[in-house]
Amino acid sequence: MPLNLAPDVVNATQVLDALVTAIPVEAAHVMQYLREGPYALAEDPPAWNAFRKILAASNPAVALEEIERFAFYEAAAQSDVCLTIQTADQRIYANLMLTIGVVMPKA
Repeated sequence: MPLNLAPDVVNATQVLDALVTAIPVEAAHVMQYLREGPYALAEDPPAWNAFRKILAASNPAVALEEIERFAFYEAAAQSDVCLTIQTADQRIYANLMLTIGVVMPKA
Protein backbone atom coordinates (compact mmCIF):
# COMPACT_ATOMS: atom_id res chain seq x y z
CA MET A 1 0.00 0.00 0.00
CA PRO A 2 1.93 3.09 -1.15
CA LEU A 3 1.34 6.34 0.70
CA ASN A 4 4.25 8.18 -0.86
CA LEU A 5 2.37 11.23 -2.14
CA ALA A 6 5.23 13.74 -1.98
CA PRO A 7 8.52 13.87 -0.03
CA ASP A 8 7.68 13.39 3.68
CA VAL A 9 3.92 13.26 3.00
CA VAL A 10 3.00 10.83 4.69
CA ASN A 11 5.91 9.79 6.95
CA ALA A 12 6.41 6.65 9.04
CA THR A 13 5.73 8.45 12.32
CA GLN A 14 2.34 9.66 11.11
CA VAL A 15 1.42 6.16 9.95
CA LEU A 16 2.50 4.60 13.26
CA ASP A 17 0.52 7.23 15.17
CA ALA A 18 -2.62 6.19 13.27
CA LEU A 19 -1.96 2.45 13.45
CA VAL A 20 -1.59 2.26 17.24
CA THR A 21 -5.14 3.57 17.58
CA ALA A 22 -6.50 0.65 15.56
CA ILE A 23 -4.28 -2.39 16.20
CA PRO A 24 -2.56 -4.00 19.19
CA VAL A 25 1.20 -3.79 18.60
CA GLU A 26 3.05 -6.74 20.16
CA ALA A 27 6.56 -5.99 18.86
CA ALA A 28 8.37 -3.28 16.89
CA HIS A 29 11.58 -3.84 14.94
CA VAL A 30 13.91 -1.36 13.29
CA MET A 31 16.86 -1.92 10.97
CA GLN A 32 20.17 -1.81 12.80
CA TYR A 33 22.27 1.13 11.64
CA LEU A 34 26.01 1.18 10.98
CA ARG A 35 28.06 1.98 14.05
CA GLU A 36 31.46 2.08 12.37
CA GLY A 37 32.85 3.09 9.00
CA PRO A 38 32.22 6.12 6.80
CA TYR A 39 28.41 5.86 7.03
CA ALA A 40 28.24 5.19 10.77
CA LEU A 41 25.84 7.10 12.99
CA ALA A 42 26.93 8.39 16.39
CA GLU A 43 23.48 7.88 17.91
CA ASP A 44 20.09 6.40 17.17
CA PRO A 45 18.33 7.88 14.14
CA PRO A 46 15.89 10.69 15.06
CA ALA A 47 12.90 8.74 13.71
CA TRP A 48 13.45 6.11 16.40
CA ASN A 49 12.75 8.60 19.20
CA ALA A 50 9.42 9.46 17.58
CA PHE A 51 8.60 5.75 17.26
CA ARG A 52 9.52 5.15 20.92
CA LYS A 53 7.30 8.01 22.10
CA ILE A 54 4.26 6.74 20.20
CA LEU A 55 4.79 3.13 21.24
CA ALA A 56 5.30 4.08 24.91
CA ALA A 57 2.02 6.00 24.93
CA SER A 58 0.16 3.12 23.31
CA ASN A 59 1.80 0.10 25.00
CA PRO A 60 4.73 0.74 27.37
CA ALA A 61 5.70 -2.95 27.19
CA VAL A 62 6.72 -2.62 23.53
CA ALA A 63 10.30 -1.48 22.96
CA LEU A 64 12.10 -1.02 19.66
CA GLU A 65 14.19 -4.07 18.83
CA GLU A 66 17.02 -3.84 16.31
CA ILE A 67 17.46 -6.36 13.50
CA GLU A 68 20.61 -6.59 11.39
CA ARG A 69 20.10 -4.95 7.98
CA PHE A 70 19.92 -8.05 5.78
CA ALA A 71 17.94 -9.99 8.38
CA PHE A 72 15.45 -7.10 8.37
CA TYR A 73 15.07 -7.38 4.57
CA GLU A 74 14.63 -11.14 4.89
CA ALA A 75 12.00 -10.76 7.63
CA ALA A 76 10.11 -8.20 5.54
CA ALA A 77 10.01 -10.64 2.60
CA GLN A 78 8.49 -13.56 4.54
CA SER A 79 5.21 -15.03 3.34
CA ASP A 80 3.48 -14.24 6.64
CA VAL A 81 3.87 -10.47 6.15
CA CYS A 82 0.31 -9.36 5.56
CA LEU A 83 0.72 -5.65 4.84
CA THR A 84 3.53 -3.38 3.71
CA ILE A 85 3.02 0.37 3.84
CA GLN A 86 5.40 2.47 1.77
CA THR A 87 5.58 6.05 2.99
CA ALA A 88 7.41 9.07 1.61
CA ASP A 89 9.58 9.36 4.72
CA GLN A 90 13.03 10.63 3.84
CA ARG A 91 14.60 10.23 7.27
CA ILE A 92 17.42 7.75 7.52
CA TYR A 93 16.47 4.41 9.12
CA ALA A 94 12.80 5.37 9.40
CA ASN A 95 11.71 1.85 8.47
CA LEU A 96 9.66 -0.04 11.03
CA MET A 97 8.31 -3.58 11.19
CA LEU A 98 5.40 -4.29 13.52
CA THR A 99 4.07 -7.55 14.89
CA ILE A 100 0.40 -7.16 15.68
CA GLY A 101 -2.02 -9.13 17.76
CA VAL A 102 -5.60 -10.14 17.31
CA VAL A 103 -8.42 -7.67 17.78
CA MET A 104 -11.28 -9.56 19.35
CA PRO A 105 -14.78 -8.52 18.26
CA LYS A 106 -16.89 -6.83 20.88
CA ALA A 107 -19.48 -9.15 22.38
